[in-house]
Amino acid sequence: VDGGTLLVGSNRGALWGLDVGNGKNKWFWRPGRIAAVVGSAVQGNALYVVSQDLTIRALSRASGNQQWKTPVETRPDFPPRALAGVVAVVGYSPMLSTFETNGGKAVSSWMGPADALFQGPPLIDTPRPFSVSMVLVYRDGQLIGLRSTEMLFREPAVVPLTALPGRALARETIPGDPAAR
Repeated sequence: VDGGTLLVGSNRGALWGLDVGNGKNKWFWRPGRIAAVVGSAVQGNALYVVSQDLTIRALSRASGNQQWKTPVETRPDFPPRALAGVVAVVGYSPMLSTFETNGGKAVSSWMGPADALFQGPPLIDTPRPFSVSMVLVYRDGQLIGLRSTEMLFREPAVVPLTALPGRALARETIPGDPAAR
């Protein structure tokens, strides 16, 4: 439930946005339009839905209209998590993928330990510089803390220079220098 809307997904690929007050449809995605719904997350006016067709979709929370969709390249294991302009999707390989909430561009992915299974969804805190913001718990008792450096330091990529900066200078000569004659 988010505000006045109850969000319901089915394993047949249907998705509803129901009015909490009267139970009527605010919007509806008919079966077959997407695969079975794994889960959803809400941030601001957007609803992020992960389905078994290996796709994450951003929908308008009010109307259900699709804003963007992006392949996740992993079989989703849990509902997505939205935080600080990023949507995190937990799956098998890669274990964790993150996407920008504005347009769905892939931010990063993390492969994780081989043959490890999650005990539950990741524990996520608000990202802060140089501190752990996500904790993953595995069935074999491992705990892994991840720092979100890629999400916090958005600097342009380094590109090689095509020309030296500045302007060319003419060669100077020293008056009376025998080498200058």
